[in-house]
Amino acid sequence: MADCIDLTNDDSQEGDEVISEEKKDTQKINNPDLWCEYCNIELPDREGMYKHVTERKHANLYQAACSGMKEKQNRGIYVRGYTDKDGILDYFSMTGRIVWARIGYDFILFDYSDPSSAAHVVSKRHTFRGRHLMVKYREPPQQKPPPDMNEEPPDDQLELLRLLRLQPSVIQQALQLRTYQLHTYQQQLRNFFGIASELQMVLSRAFPQCQVHPFGSMVTGLCFRNSDVDLYISGVRRRDENDVPLLYRLKRMLTDSNVFRYVIVIANAKIPIMKCIHTATDMRCDINLRNMLGVCNSQLIKYYMSLNPKLTDLMFIIKYWAKIHKLTGQNHLFTNYSIAMMVIFFLQQPPYNFYPVHNIQTNRRFYNIQDGWNGGFEPLPLARWMHYVQGVTLTELLIDFFKFYSNFDFETMVISPFLGVALKKQTFENVESLTDLLKPYKLYMRTEGAIPFKHQAVVCIQDPFELSRNITPVISETTLKFFVSFCHLGADVFNAGPKEALYRLFTIKPAAYSEALLSQNGQTRQVVIEMAADCKYLQTKIDKNVPDKQMALKVAWFDTLKGFLKTVIKDVLRLSLEELAVESNTKNRKTEGQKDVHHKVLDATCYRCAGKLNVWGVRPQRPKTEKVLEGEKKITEALCKKVESVSSEPIIEVQFAVELKDNPTRAFIEMNKISAYRKTYRGFSAFVVEKLPRWFKTYETELNEQNVQ
Repeated sequence: MADCIDLTNDDSQEGDEVISEEKKDTQKINNPDLWCEYCNIELPDREGMYKHVTERKHANLYQAACSGMKEKQNRGIYVRGYTDKDGILDYFSMTGRIVWARIGYDFILFDYSDPSSAAHVVSKRHTFRGRHLMVKYREPPQQKPPPDMNEEPPDDQLELLRLLRLQPSVIQQALQLRTYQLHTYQQQLRNFFGIASELQMVLSRAFPQCQVHPFGSMVTGLCFRNSDVDLYISGVRRRDENDVPLLYRLKRMLTDSNVFRYVIVIANAKIPIMKCIHTATDMRCDINLRNMLGVCNSQLIKYYMSLNPKLTDLMFIIKYWAKIHKLTGQNHLFTNYSIAMMVIFFLQQPPYNFYPVHNIQTNRRFYNIQDGWNGGFEPLPLARWMHYVQGVTLTELLIDFFKFYSNFDFETMVISPFLGVALKKQTFENVESLTDLLKPYKLYMRTEGAIPFKHQAVVCIQDPFELSRNITPVISETTLKFFVSFCHLGADVFNAGPKEALYRLFTIKPAAYSEALLSQNGQTRQVVIEMAADCKYLQTKIDKNVPDKQMALKVAWFDTLKGFLKTVIKDVLRLSLEELAVESNTKNRKTEGQKDVHHKVLDATCYRCAGKLNVWGVRPQRPKTEKVLEGEKKITEALCKKVESVSSEPIIEVQFAVELKDNPTRAFIEMNKISAYRKTYRGFSAFVVEKLPRWFKTYETELNEQNVQ
């Protein structure tokens, strides 16, 4: 064992992490083996140290410290094959000091302080309590390539787009799309019956009462090629039983059966799932043991679609439109389920006025209580619904959908398919003030450990059954802007006429989307901030006698943005800032991939920045009572006080190019990576793209309020 937790060798170079000499002088270290330099505490014993290196707070400080290291050799180890976790860290610590660890259900990840310890461990064979262990270097997570604006669609999509261009009317184009999809659905349906039969056969040996329930696109019929199969298995988990150990048990059963391969458990998800691939069909499966409400949701979507053939076409066109334009997926995007709920909510609005969900849940004979929520509903006779879309064409439905959401107030309103009306977000701050129709939610909030509806998200869509759940809690403002831009464009496409309407809907992208999307090389990221219509605070910044008041307002707004950006760079992100000269031709340059310059550049500036400390990776939220800049500055100061030593050389160097563009008035901010340690730039740029527009919007609101006062 080494004498202390250290990420350097004895011959460490300048800039490596070292224990603060001031700390050594002011605090006596009784046992260096039990001292954590990242958290500046001494642990009582070895067991306390092993527990400490697995805690989240330690992990955050450790990762922040590592971001400034120059040592790039692999120190991480991955181990599996043991049956008893007790003593596993003690065993591997005989080779070297372990500075971070994560213990999973059947695996362990840990880092040594010295790369030579890791090299020694992977070079040997290991047996722990009679079990042979698999020991190898811990591989870093694979980075996904950035989105490519010029990426060619797959061959099957190209063929579909070609066929759509041949159809003269929207109805015929929708029929072509449905025919294309129907073949996929029928094939996947046949595959599903085989998967469900084999899965039940494997599990019934240990769980004879189990049943396999499909949900998602397999139930609704809205599946694409390569869609996953979503499965809920009942008869395995008892009420309130932890499903993670059961999933690992099922994992061993599926792996041993050879019917499924690549079986993994995602234990940290809100609803833990098991992912695998069915060997015979190569279909990917997502399996869970406690999401019967997912089955109920799929049945609800299928029911609304069954009310009129036009609704099936509407639902599939919207889903395919969102998919092909990358509005749905993971990481701050919409889900297919949320898009379906938006279609249903749109149909509940005038002039269609479809019944809201609570209206079809009144009959107690159809109650289906799952985890405290009613997932059942009464399938009313079709005669009760037929007049709602009678005489309305599919084109009119599509135009109305796109117009509805291009004008919807996402900032202040919650979409509630349960009620069929939009609710103000602020009403969720006082539960008792909510309408009595939300009585199930109000009763739920009185229970111990109740989690309130996340009404402060960018987009709020209330689940129709689990009323405390916002099904879009992580949608980013950038994603929402893209969605609204595509809705505007969608309405224009169908207003232009039926010729090639679906082809144009699936292929044309708005200019704002092309401009703000991440660049292809991954070294450049861009963000667009539009000038708000209501900027009252600017009136005091311009001369009343200026000849061109509109231009003066634009310049004053850009100066405000530049001042805000410089404050964020220097005081919040703690980067040095050097303002660079801007060449005259920069103001009318073409961005990469543009054929021509369509928008005049009115002004431009450029900053070169460098930083030695990561203050964006583990940043807490700002209190609501704090103003945006003051609050963020305080958070940065608190983070800096926790750091004992800072790298002598920058961990990131980046250049900001800022342009004021016209028609419409907006600031175009481009970040270019100069140099960065490991993944520092990736996290930094993602943080800036996500936070900067939101912070500036809040800042302008504060300025307007000050102006009123």
